[in-house]
Amino acid sequence: MARATPTTPAVTVENVMMICPNLKCRKVLRVPGQFRGQHVRCHYCQTTFEVPAIKQPTKPTAPAQPPKK
Repeated sequence: MARATPTTPAVTVENVMMICPNLKCRKVLRVPGQFRGQHVRCHYCQTTFEVPAIKQPTKPTAPAQPPKK
């Protein structure tokens, strides 16, 4: 299981900034992007939570053509 690291300035785009879901902790965590879709543990309170996966963009549909007369 991966460990989230404390907040430091993000140097890469792939890092995920998250807040620990434990209401007694609520630390801001920087999780490397390689852990998207996996469970990680907060370094401070040991709460386990899932890092959101990257949402795949939906393919836009063509606008409906008005019926021809």
